[in-house]
Formats: sequence, C-alpha cells, structure tokens
Amino acid sequence: MKRILLQQRGRILKMTTLALGTSMSSAENLLAKWMSLLPDEKRECVASLKPAWIDRWTNDWMQFAYGHQRPPEITVGGKPWTTWLILGGRGSGKTRAGAEWVRHIALKNKAARIALIGETEHDVREVMIEGVSGLLHVHARDERPLWIPSRRRLEWPNGAGAQAFSAEDPESLRGPQFSAAWADEIAKWRHAEATFDMLQFGLRLGVQPRQVVTTTPRPIALLKRLIADPATVLARAGTRENKWHLSPAFIDTVFARYGGTRTGRQELDGEIIEQRADALWSRAQIESCRVKAAPPLTRIVVAVDPPASSTKRADARGLVAAGRAENGMFDRRRHRVRAFAGRLGAEGDRAVAAAGGGRAHRGGQSGRRHGARGSRGGR
Repeated sequence: MKRILLQQRGRILKMTTLALGTSMSSAENLLAKWMSLLPDEKRECVASLKPAWIDRWTNDWMQFAYGHQRPPEITVGGKPWTTWLILGGRGSGKTRAGAEWVRHIALKNKAARIALIGETEHDVREVMIEGVSGLLHVHARDERPLWIPSRRRLEWPNGAGAQAFSAEDPESLRGPQFSAAWADEIAKWRHAEATFDMLQFGLRLGVQPRQVVTTTPRPIALLKRLIADPATVLARAGTRENKWHLSPAFIDTVFARYGGTRTGRQELDGEIIEQRADALWSRAQIESCRVKAAPPLTRIVVAVDPPASSTKRADARGLVAAGRAENGMFDRRRHRVRAFAGRLGAEGDRAVAAAGGGRAHRGGQSGRRHGARGSRGGR
C-alpha cells in the first residue's frame, strides 16, 4: 500500500512539474491539466506548490473570470468603448470585475491615474479597496499597491496611482484629471448626476480614457442614458451566475424568500424595475398627460413638502404646482427640487422653490398675466 501511495505521489509531482514548469504561460493548458487530476491529486498538487507559483496561478484572473467579468474589446457598433457598464445582482462578481480591471490598467500603464468613486468614503475603503474582492486582495504580493488612508491614495510600485472619492461630494472631482475610473454602486449615489458629470470632465488623460461602472440597477435616469449611449458596453449578470463563490445557504435562503418578487428581480437578477406593482399611477399614465406648454391659467396653487433640515443628508424637496385653466381643467406638474440643498435656509428654500414653480407655469401663458394666487401648504 505504501509503495502504491508513493507511486501516486510521484505521478502527482511529475504532473505538477510539467504543468507549472512548462505551461505557466498558457492558462488554457494549465487549466486542462488541472482538470485532469482527481480530487485527492488536486489537494496533493496544491500542497506541493511553492508560494510564488500559487500566487501566479491564483492571480491569473482571465482563467477564472466569467463572461460578464471579462473586459470588452469594442462596442456593439464596432467602435472603441468609453463606458463598461456591469449591471448585476448581489454577489454576482461586480466588485471583483471592477477591481481586476483597475489592476490590469495600473500594471499595464505606469502613468495611469485612476479615480475610485463610491457612495461614501467608507464604501470606497471597505468595499473597493480593502474588501474581500477589493484592490488590495486581487494583487499578487509583489504587485500590491500601497494604500495611504490619510491621502486617500493607492500607489503601485511601477508609479501608477489611484485616488478615492465620495459621491457625497461631487465638487471634490473638480480639478483632478484621470485616464481611467471605477464607479461602484452608482444607482444608489445621492448626487449621481452631479458626481458623474464632474467625473466626465476629469477623464481627459491618455489616448482613450475609460470607465467601468458596477452596480445593482435601479430605474434612475443616469443608468438609462448610459445604457442608451452607443459608447457603452453593457454586461448583465444575476446572483446565480456566481453561485460557486457564494454560500449555498445564502443562495437557498434568498431565492426561496425573494425569487420571482419585485425585490428579487432587482437585487438578485439585476433587472431594472421601472415601477412598483402597487403604484397608484403607472409611468405610462403620467407620460401620457405631459404637454409641451401649460395653457393660460386663471389660478395657480403651489404646494411644497420641505425637508426637516438643510444638511447634505436632508431629503429632497417635493414641489407640486397645480393650475386651473380658463376652460376649467387642471394642469398639474410634479417636480423634485435638489439644487438648493444646503445652500439656503429651510425658509429660503421653500420661498425660492414656490416662486420658481409659479414663474414656470405663468411662463407658458405667452406673456399674459392672470390673477394667480399662490399658497404654500402641506402635500
């Protein structure tokens, strides 16, 4: 029995030497040899490897990546892409794909300047940089960048650098310039439009500045515009596509509880859910009531739902303007006012919002002034 085990061990070590000594440059050959081993032989093989070989193998990302995690070459139209948009369910491997793309950019280009943007500074650090699938964990030991928390910077040994930003402060992106960017969970950014706009102005280094956007989708205007942009390459993935790297108990629990529901379709399948099933009015109904200009109005009423504070975390203001037309019909429009958050006092915000709504509706009356009365109340 002992002699048989020694013979088996000799076979394993011989295959290990063959695989790692002559085929390390070919991920496909290495994977084929690995798959030909029995389970016990695989364990024996790994136990016999040197740390440097293990690092080299486990960091060969392309042999493990799923289709939605592989960077695209060109757009659907055959042109170079600007945005790689990955929409996926929870645990579908979005973060790992983003981190590996940044790793590739940094190691390939020593002059790379990369922006890392998350919902908050805490999210950038805990998920994108120090997380299980973050940047510090996807690098081999000799390639790993230095994280400098006080400067919110990552510095690679070859000279490439990345800087962390919070979507809570869009103005922090004014000034710096980048050759690449990774934006994570953009669908839940509080100031998504403003932050993304500032990022676009900063992507101006190199021949082809690019960005990867990883997020669980929500029906926000920014995502819809990115999907429709011909310079965007869209990748989709559900939670189950990465199930081999997730707890079986997690898969069983969440799909038993949320599978087939509105929440499950968004959070697990990565679908954009346009509206709630229990909504009083559908989006189609609202869109069908739109007009290019308000008719002449005999009375205008503006209602404002103000937030409790004017801090950065304050809720958006709700503004509804309703007008009675000369024929007795009502014209009503709903606005969400964000522009004045944190700049004016709560009383000043309400006054400006109400006045703006009244002017907007009177502006559609071709210069005619009516005896409009405005009132501010609750909803």
